[in-house]
Amino acid sequence: MPSPIIDVLKFVYNAERDAERAARHALRHTDIKVTWDGDLHLDYDALWKSIPAAPVEAAAREIAENVDVGDVDAQVGVMMGTTERGAPVALVTILHPAGLAMEAKHGTLKKAAAACGLEVTSK
Repeated sequence: MPSPIIDVLKFVYNAERDAERAARHALRHTDIKVTWDGDLHLDYDALWKSIPAAPVEAAAREIAENVDVGDVDAQVGVMMGTTERGAPVALVTILHPAGLAMEAKHGTLKKAAAACGLEVTSK
């Protein structure tokens, strides 16, 4: 007669093995190191550096196109860079002395991001 404890241990073992296989399969074609010792460990530095910049820049440019500055003669700029970890980052800025006030009072950039399907929250 099988023991319920043995059945639970078999289930846990199979779940861990399947999780490890899935992680290795998902990351097989990257330079990201994956280790498994009962917990999944990823090389996060390599993970951040593997994020392509093009989709980030495309999203930022889409946000910039959706910015409505009203009657103010202001330009909207997109600046690309990287974080300390190497992940791409894009900054969308209203290039006008009143740009900060526009965002603070009307949420101009937040509305543009929302129009692109993004959700902006505070930390």
